[in-house]
Amino acid sequence: MGWTIRDVLGDESEKKEVKTLKTAKTVKKTSFSDETEVERLPSLLRDENLPTGIDLLDKNLDGGFPKGSLVCVYADPAASPETFLYQFSTERKTYYLNATRPVFAIKKDFSSLNLDDTLVNFIDVYSFYFKELHNDPDEVDLKTINFALDEIQTLNEEEINLVIDNLNFFFDLKVESRLKEMFLNTLYTLPKENSGLAFIYVVKDSLDAKTIKRIFDLSDVIMEIFIEISGSRYVKRFGIPKIRGRTPLSDLFKFDVGEGVHLDTSRDIA
Repeated sequence: MGWTIRDVLGDESEKKEVKTLKTAKTVKKTSFSDETEVERLPSLLRDENLPTGIDLLDKNLDGGFPKGSLVCVYADPAASPETFLYQFSTERKTYYLNATRPVFAIKKDFSSLNLDDTLVNFIDVYSFYFKELHNDPDEVDLKTINFALDEIQTLNEEEINLVIDNLNFFFDLKVESRLKEMFLNTLYTLPKENSGLAFIYVVKDSLDAKTIKRIFDLSDVIMEIFIEISGSRYVKRFGIPKIRGRTPLSDLFKFDVGEGVHLDTSRDIA
């Protein structure tokens, strides 16, 4: 698997857990009773979260991802990570920025997985890029990132999803680094302005370590999706080692792809 997400995050999870425990102690001292605090906390969390569209995952996340989060989906493409992007897009109005595949191919995937794409609005960077490549190959990269930035900056609706499929495309463009940084910062600020969620798919082990660290540092949530061999079969798993401001999930989840994403609750046999 090469270097893992653990190499970047270090002991960040441990530090957050200690901080969370300290906070919990403070709350306990100031609350009227332990029972009152236990009853109130779940509802407060639910109010501040947006469901993912995957019921069992939402249950583990106390309702979903925190509003305003930039979610980095850091994934091995062999593990079918795009299925998560599709599933997230069924929950609320979504602007899906497709950069590496045409719209008709993505719509076909939705249909084959029996997922509803009626809430999905495509920002078709793929078609724009190839049209400009034919018309003006010398300026195609600059025009493409500016097109994407302009489209994203016009989104002003509340509690929407923005999906970037995928971020590697933009970091491979031959443009000034400041434009790539502006693009990344726009993805970070947009969900905070509209209390929504932004998902950026990053292909695992495809960018240099410095760039990955920058993306991980800026991201509010990190999902790592990978595939491994267990005995005589392939097993797909994901984990969420970072949720800014909250204790991350410590467990890895097995999943299958059928009609969307299905979490596998069976246990491995040693």
